[in-house]
Amino acid sequence: MSPLISRLTILVFMAVGAALSTLCGSGAAALALGVAAGAVLWLILDSWRALCFVNWLARIRDNPGTPPPRFFGIRKEATERVQRLLRKHALEAAEREIRLNNMQSALEASPNGVIILDEQGRIGWCNRMACEHFGLDARRDLNQLVTHLLRAPVLLKSLAVRDFDEGITLESPLSTTTRPLSLEVRLFPYGQGRLLMLSRDITVIEKQIHHPTRMR
Repeated sequence: MSPLISRLTILVFMAVGAALSTLCGSGAAALALGVAAGAVLWLILDSWRALCFVNWLARIRDNPGTPPPRFFGIRKEATERVQRLLRKHALEAAEREIRLNNMQSALEASPNGVIILDEQGRIGWCNRMACEHFGLDARRDLNQLVTHLLRAPVLLKSLAVRDFDEGITLESPLSTTTRPLSLEVRLFPYGQGRLLMLSRDITVIEKQIHHPTRMR
């Protein structure tokens, strides 16, 4: 309720209490007792409404769709503002989810391997090509330390000294003599200590370097 209406309501309760007191007795004491009783009654009612409002705020944290109790005045305005904020946050969260899904779809379609590492070097996400390059499983290896899964000394050294200026070349764990797989890996810091690890297949380039075709 607005401050004016609240004051008027209190006066009404006090007046009703005073009127009832005159039916039971007379004098200043009875009048004061009636006024006090009216004020206490109003305080109890207002406290109950405030408790309903607080309980509703607690419920919408787990279930934002919970309808509010029927309020009037300032509490009604407060519930409407809270509901508008909830709708706004829900819309923003949906938009962020769409952008994240679009970004993951783009990375999934990339011809390069992509691994996202958190501050401790754990795998937060990887695409299909990264799984093919390193023999990873996108579900099984989630939240695993990349240093426990990929033991290439050159990669471990780069991660240990945090030297990401240049790319590194290493043999894939899946590489064999009959099916060699050479990878170029680059690490890019971003955010709060996170790393973006990119890999690409350079097997053909490595073959050309070490076994160049003779010119006729």
